[in-house]
Amino acid sequence: MPWSNVWGWGREDDAYRYANQGIPVVLAHATNLYMDLAYAKDPDEPGYYWANFVDDKKTFEYKPFDIFANGTADRMGNPIAPSTWDSKIHLTAAGKPNIIGMEACCGART
Repeated sequence: MPWSNVWGWGREDDAYRYANQGIPVVLAHATNLYMDLAYAKDPDEPGYYWANFVDDKKTFEYKPFDIFANGTADRMGNPIAPSTWDSKIHLTAAGKPNIIGMEACCGART
């Protein structure tokens, strides 16, 4: 269940790396699927922002078989050039069946 795909942190391709190796993967990408992150960059907005700002649109636009299409801006809204992802591992046809699902996560709050 790779979740650590925060754009610019270096582990964006973990899910595809595992899937391409034949390991079953449940996508739980923090940048699009964490429900405890703030919706917007606003001091009054509840929620965390360590991975991104996640609103309904970001979740529904998520592309599980082309995650790099989601990586257009970093967690603070700065644009990311598409060429940034050229050196990352991309999902292969053989790896695609190993993506067995997606999970929307929410961290525990006390």
